[in-house]
Amino acid sequence: KFKKKMIEERDEQIQKLSGVIETKDGELAAMTKNFNNQVKENKQIEQELALGKSQVADMTNRTAEAEKTISALELKAAIREKEAMEKERQTKALWASWERQKIKYEEERNSVRKMAALSVKSIKTKVRVFISRKD
Repeated sequence: KFKKKMIEERDEQIQKLSGVIETKDGELAAMTKNFNNQVKENKQIEQELALGKSQVADMTNRTAEAEKTISALELKAAIREKEAMEKERQTKALWASWERQKIKYEEERNSVRKMAALSVKSIKTKVRVFISRKD
């Protein structure tokens, strides 16, 4: 009887321990599943980060290209501004030269008019003298 009772207690303990083992196996399986899901999530996050880094590198390259373009445009603008200032200086010089030539032309024209007027006056005088001698 004693032996039978000990066997029953042992069988009972085995059943209890089997239940505990099954419970722990279930918990372990759930933890493993959870861990595997976290690993998948971490890999997905790593991929997203890699994509983000790639996009940042691309944007950095684009920014550098844009800065080069801006610098080139600024340089072109500075060159054009210099050219425009030179053209303006040349235009002012031409205008001043034209003004001087205009003044010189007007002086020469006035001089020619005076000489013409004197010539006409001289001819009139000579004609009067000639007419008065004929009489």
